[in-house]
Amino acid sequence: VYPELLEGNLPSSKPSESSSSAPASSGSNSSSSSSSSSSAASSKAPASSGQSAGSVPSGTYKRGDKSDAVKALQTRLDQLGYMFTAINGEYTAGTEQAVKDFQYLNGMEVTGIADADTIVKLNSSDAKKREN
Repeated sequence: VYPELLEGNLPSSKPSESSSSAPASSGSNSSSSSSSSSSAASSKAPASSGQSAGSVPSGTYKRGDKSDAVKALQTRLDQLGYMFTAINGEYTAGTEQAVKDFQYLNGMEVTGIADADTIVKLNSSDAKKREN
Protein backbone atom coordinates (compact mmCIF):
# COMPACT_ATOMS: atom_id res chain seq x y z
CA VAL A 1 0.00 0.00 0.00
CA TYR A 2 2.90 2.39 0.80
CA PRO A 3 5.72 1.74 -1.69
CA GLU A 4 7.92 4.36 -0.01
CA LEU A 5 7.66 2.39 3.20
CA LEU A 6 8.82 -0.78 1.51
CA GLU A 7 11.80 0.98 -0.01
CA GLY A 8 12.83 2.44 3.35
CA ASN A 9 12.22 -0.91 5.05
CA LEU A 10 14.62 -3.07 3.05
CA PRO A 11 17.93 -2.17 4.78
CA SER A 12 16.59 -2.65 8.29
CA SER A 13 13.94 -5.35 7.90
CA LYS A 14 15.88 -7.98 9.88
CA PRO A 15 16.47 -5.80 12.99
CA SER A 16 12.79 -4.87 12.95
CA GLU A 17 11.72 -8.48 13.29
CA SER A 18 13.84 -9.05 16.37
CA SER A 19 12.85 -5.82 18.10
CA SER A 20 9.15 -5.74 17.21
CA SER A 21 8.10 -8.05 20.04
CA ALA A 22 9.55 -5.90 22.84
CA PRO A 23 7.46 -2.76 22.20
CA ALA A 24 4.30 -4.84 21.83
CA SER A 25 4.72 -6.29 25.29
CA SER A 26 5.50 -2.91 26.82
CA GLY A 27 2.36 -1.51 25.22
CA SER A 28 0.19 -4.09 26.96
CA ASN A 29 1.93 -3.43 30.26
CA SER A 30 1.18 0.28 30.12
CA SER A 31 -2.56 -0.31 29.80
CA SER A 32 -2.68 -2.74 32.71
CA SER A 33 -0.65 -0.58 35.08
CA SER A 34 -1.81 2.96 34.37
CA SER A 35 -1.64 3.96 38.05
CA SER A 36 2.09 3.34 38.20
CA SER A 37 2.70 4.91 34.80
CA SER A 38 1.07 8.22 35.76
CA SER A 39 3.82 8.97 38.28
CA ALA A 40 6.49 8.20 35.69
CA ALA A 41 4.68 10.31 33.11
CA SER A 42 4.73 13.40 35.31
CA SER A 43 8.51 13.60 35.10
CA LYS A 44 8.70 13.48 31.30
CA ALA A 45 5.41 14.61 29.81
CA PRO A 46 1.95 15.80 30.80
CA ALA A 47 0.09 13.06 32.65
CA SER A 48 -3.11 13.86 30.75
CA SER A 49 -2.58 10.94 28.36
CA GLY A 50 -1.83 8.53 31.20
CA GLN A 51 0.52 6.55 28.95
CA SER A 52 4.11 7.01 30.07
CA ALA A 53 5.30 4.08 27.94
CA GLY A 54 3.88 5.89 24.90
CA SER A 55 4.67 9.48 25.83
CA VAL A 56 6.94 11.31 23.42
CA PRO A 57 8.87 14.30 24.82
CA SER A 58 8.02 17.65 23.27
CA GLY A 59 10.25 18.94 20.53
CA THR A 60 10.61 18.63 16.78
CA TYR A 61 12.08 15.50 15.24
CA LYS A 62 13.10 14.91 11.63
CA ARG A 63 15.16 12.61 9.44
CA GLY A 64 18.75 12.38 10.62
CA ASP A 65 17.98 12.91 14.32
CA LYS A 66 19.27 10.31 16.79
CA SER A 67 18.16 10.31 20.43
CA ASP A 68 16.17 8.59 23.15
CA ALA A 69 13.32 10.96 22.30
CA VAL A 70 13.27 9.59 18.74
CA LYS A 71 13.20 6.09 20.22
CA ALA A 72 10.17 7.12 22.31
CA LEU A 73 8.56 8.51 19.14
CA GLN A 74 9.19 5.22 17.32
CA THR A 75 7.84 3.22 20.26
CA ARG A 76 4.62 5.25 20.30
CA LEU A 77 4.23 4.93 16.53
CA ASP A 78 4.73 1.17 16.91
CA GLN A 79 2.05 0.97 19.62
CA LEU A 80 -0.35 2.64 17.21
CA GLY A 81 0.59 0.29 14.35
CA TYR A 82 2.60 2.66 12.15
CA MET A 83 6.22 1.45 12.55
CA PHE A 84 7.55 -1.23 10.20
CA THR A 85 11.26 -0.63 10.73
CA ALA A 86 13.63 -1.08 13.67
CA ILE A 87 13.05 0.93 16.84
CA ASN A 88 16.59 2.18 17.36
CA GLY A 89 16.45 5.91 18.09
CA GLU A 90 17.44 6.90 14.55
CA TYR A 91 14.96 8.97 12.53
CA THR A 92 15.36 7.22 9.18
CA ALA A 93 13.16 7.04 6.07
CA GLY A 94 11.03 4.35 7.76
CA THR A 95 10.33 6.58 10.75
CA GLU A 96 9.57 9.49 8.45
CA GLN A 97 7.06 7.34 6.54
CA ALA A 98 5.43 6.19 9.78
CA VAL A 99 5.03 9.84 10.83
CA LYS A 100 3.57 10.70 7.41
CA ASP A 101 1.08 7.84 7.67
CA PHE A 102 0.13 8.92 11.20
CA GLN A 103 -0.32 12.53 10.11
CA TYR A 104 -2.43 11.52 7.11
CA LEU A 105 -4.74 9.16 9.01
CA ASN A 106 -5.17 11.71 11.80
CA GLY A 107 -6.16 14.55 9.46
CA MET A 108 -2.97 16.54 9.87
CA GLU A 109 -0.66 18.26 7.39
CA VAL A 110 1.59 15.50 6.02
CA THR A 111 5.21 16.60 6.39
CA GLY A 112 7.04 13.61 7.83
CA ILE A 113 8.40 15.91 10.55
CA ALA A 114 7.22 15.20 14.09
CA ASP A 115 6.45 18.78 15.13
CA ALA A 116 4.67 20.01 18.27
CA ASP A 117 1.17 19.34 16.87
CA THR A 118 2.13 15.81 15.83
CA ILE A 119 3.63 15.07 19.26
CA VAL A 120 0.50 16.34 21.03
CA LYS A 121 -1.69 14.14 18.82
CA LEU A 122 0.60 11.12 19.31
CA ASN A 123 0.34 11.53 23.08
CA SER A 124 -3.43 12.03 23.05
CA SER A 125 -5.90 9.28 23.86
CA ASP A 126 -7.75 9.92 20.57
CA ALA A 127 -4.75 9.23 18.30
CA LYS A 128 -5.99 6.94 15.54
CA LYS A 129 -4.47 3.50 15.30
CA ARG A 130 -3.48 2.20 11.90
CA GLU A 131 -5.75 -0.58 10.69
CA ASN A 132 -3.94 -3.33 8.79
